[in-house]
Amino acid sequence: MGGWTPAQLFLASEQGAWYDPSDFSTMFQDSYGTTPVTAVEQPVGLILDKSQGLVLGSELVANGTFDAGTTGWIAGNSASLSVVGQNLRVQHDGGNYPIAAYNISTVAGKTYMVHFSVTRGTSPNGIALRALNLSYGSGGAQLSGSGYKTASGDYVCVFKAVSSASHIYFIVNTQTVGTYDDVDNVSVRELSGNHASQATAASRPVLKETGTVRRINFDDVDDKLTTTFPNLGTNVTIARAIPGVGASILAGQTIAAGAWDDLTNHAGLVIINRALTSPETALVTAYLNAKAGV
Repeated sequence: MGGWTPAQLFLASEQGAWYDPSDFSTMFQDSYGTTPVTAVEQPVGLILDKSQGLVLGSELVANGTFDAGTTGWIAGNSASLSVVGQNLRVQHDGGNYPIAAYNISTVAGKTYMVHFSVTRGTSPNGIALRALNLSYGSGGAQLSGSGYKTASGDYVCVFKAVSSASHIYFIVNTQTVGTYDDVDNVSVRELSGNHASQATAASRPVLKETGTVRRINFDDVDDKLTTTFPNLGTNVTIARAIPGVGASILAGQTIAAGAWDDLTNHAGLVIINRALTSPETALVTAYLNAKAGV
């Protein structure tokens, strides 16, 4: 098998997903992708699809390093925006919870990854990122949120767009005039793939490990991870690594457009919108057997 991975099944732009519980870098404890999974026994609220190589699209923030001052950024809630030491300073200037917003063009159904850096200032309670549908000033519903960051550092947040226009904003948790926090290196880029998530904390599966086998473990009650697929058709292959058992490959399955729920324990899951060839079946079987520990 050498260095073969399931990504090689998708080289002709096939649709589907590849979820790999052995790869910590693809899992987060919350559905917004703000808290990484760093150890077993932690919940999995989001697992990224590796079938498309986790390729990031073009940059959607034209002034995320603030070389052009505050150009493109909108002050809300009476915020005072300035650039200090190449950081955007979001300062309370008389309103409640000052905001710095930026409008971006998105594609409904696509997933986007936001990277940003925080340098803590004088605000007492930190700064948070929010992603909303619609342009700033048009209302909208929250798509993602990072939680208030009370330490300087680099952070990430993931959201799925529901319209052609979205916006991100940073909100400083302060009502004290003159206090502030700083942000820098703000980036929003499309994240390729069909990612699986669970917004309800109590319904998130847990990452488990037995020996060398790392697996997603569902409670058989209400745990599930949901992927919103395009129409994959009626000839879908669903292949799982069943811990301690081996490869389970189901051919001729149907996955229509919309939400698809996974609630079966696995050490790896591959979904593709076509039948596998005999050589591919052998490669997938060997790969999943290894993941399953048999």
